[in-house]
Amino acid sequence: MSVSLYSIAIIPDADVVRKVEACKNQLKEAIGWYNAVNSIAHITVSEFELSNEYALPNVKEHIEKIARRLPEISVCFNELMKFHHGTFCILPDEDSKTKVVKIITDFHELPIKNTAKNRLPHITIGKGLSDKEMYIAGELITRISLKFKIGSVVLRKFNEELNHYDIVDEYPFLNQPKDMGIQQSLF
Repeated sequence: MSVSLYSIAIIPDADVVRKVEACKNQLKEAIGWYNAVNSIAHITVSEFELSNEYALPNVKEHIEKIARRLPEISVCFNELMKFHHGTFCILPDEDSKTKVVKIITDFHELPIKNTAKNRLPHITIGKGLSDKEMYIAGELITRISLKFKIGSVVLRKFNEELNHYDIVDEYPFLNQPKDMGIQQSLF
């Protein structure tokens, strides 16, 4: 039985993606290839495995229901952070953290087993970095301020051949009441 790995993520706007890519390229020039150098800027909401692809339509329906009720939010990611396990990333300010954690928590309602749930919103610049590479990252990238709107999430499927996630679907935030269904035509 084949198991597929999926991820729900928030992808910032194209300007933010370019700024993060520039940081990653700057670090790559200094230290060479590293984990996450080629991944598009994103905030992971969760990762999960599906051993039964027939369950995917149900998962997509639940993602859509949650996204439909969420409002678009404005956020600022402006704090650089080094984690002890070799990850260098960008964290949101306190107000943005509260808003993004609310979104992430809403998606933890999904009826999926084998789920890794993110609890600290961040945008990774590099992971699996050595102490020396972490030091270099901290010296090269000293300030950043990424302001953007979050108005959707994407469902991604891990592509084993290319060793990255491919976007399967995007789910816009529509700010509709929780129990509101699809509007029926009166005519």
